[in-house]
Amino acid sequence: MSPPRTPLRHPDRYFSERTASTGRGIAVSLLTMLVLLVGVYTLGWVFAANIDGTVTVDNPAYPGDAFCDGDSPGEFTPHGCDEPKRVERNIDHFIWQAVGNVAGQLAIGLPLVLLLVAGALHAGTWLANGEGPFGRTLAVAAWGLVPTLVGMAATLLALWLTFDPITVGDGYDPATLRDQAIAQLDTMRLVGQASGVLTMAWGGAIWGFGLSHERHVSGAAAAAVAVAVAVLFLGVGLV
Repeated sequence: MSPPRTPLRHPDRYFSERTASTGRGIAVSLLTMLVLLVGVYTLGWVFAANIDGTVTVDNPAYPGDAFCDGDSPGEFTPHGCDEPKRVERNIDHFIWQAVGNVAGQLAIGLPLVLLLVAGALHAGTWLANGEGPFGRTLAVAAWGLVPTLVGMAATLLALWLTFDPITVGDGYDPATLRDQAIAQLDTMRLVGQASGVLTMAWGGAIWGFGLSHERHVSGAAAAAVAVAVAVLFLGVGLV
């Protein structure tokens, strides 16, 4: 019987039949980050497809009344005073702007989360007299984060199925839009919380078997470290 290609279904057999590779762990973490970024943009697509309309906002090209009403020093008139004070923008502009900010934070935050998880797993098994380089622990940590992709997919599906269209227009209160959108996220939040617990348990199992083989600690010690780290990071919402 050929060895499993990933530890997602048979983590005990996977780690017992091969040594975790630092390079493969980095590749897995990069692929996970890429898929999560796709998920963020999919979230933006769901919002953009269901929230329609335009809003009037301050024109960033207009310098402001303080500069354009004759109060600027000397005879200097700033460029842009002939621009309108307010302009109309499609709501999609602000949705994709927010999505870009979230994606940027994710691209920075996920490598930090991976290092924190790997550091906690390595430190925990070190206390249990574990042996083996940090690179192997990093690979184990990366594989344990892959199940979060399943949770993300379930959450996005729940949002897509339950989010009702919203139409905004000039004079629409942003607070009203926020309240309407938040009111529709209850199902998504419930699915996200449930899938978060299940995928964290799945990832914890991968960590436990991986640590047992890659750090050479007992199954009980590996399981204790994996559960402790999973509960800790699930509690603070990092994974």
